[in-house]
Amino acid sequence: MLLNNMLKIGFVAFLLSTQLNAQSKPFFAEFKYNIMDGKANSYVDTASDSTKFIALKAGKYLDEYPVRLSLEYDPIRWKDAQVDIITLNAEYVNSINKDLQYFAGVGIGRLHFQGDPINYTGLTVTSRVQAGLIYDINKNIYLTSDVQYIYTNDAKIQDNAYSYSYLDNFFGMGFGVGVKF
Repeated sequence: MLLNNMLKIGFVAFLLSTQLNAQSKPFFAEFKYNIMDGKANSYVDTASDSTKFIALKAGKYLDEYPVRLSLEYDPIRWKDAQVDIITLNAEYVNSINKDLQYFAGVGIGRLHFQGDPINYTGLTVTSRVQAGLIYDINKNIYLTSDVQYIYTNDAKIQDNAYSYSYLDNFFGMGFGVGVKF
């Protein structure tokens, strides 16, 4: 509960600071096709070892620093389990040449894990480490690719001695398109 409120307060502070300090650096939004290795296990079944999903990311480049802050949403689905991950990310961004940049960053957030036959709605802390490339097609549109590791703390749901589900950590890559505005 405390972490959830802190994330909300941090996001509102982030939005206010970007509105007060909006100058030359743009906001951005990304849509990425991710392929991740990781699975949900239960006493009934084991979901697929890998999953594919569209991730959404939005944020702002900071004016004073070579950093961008963002929120990222990862909706991961299998036939008998689903995971929703929301993280607040900070990424260092630097240029390789005029059109190509690299980034590396970390994030912390919330994970909601729903496994069959048990639903878990409690707060689970998750974190991510990622690195990738950004290629500017023009001033407003870019392509992005990255590798990332999402730490789930092996979230486990135990109903009784025979009924349980747990979630592995994820490792994978993503490819997408972004817009600066």
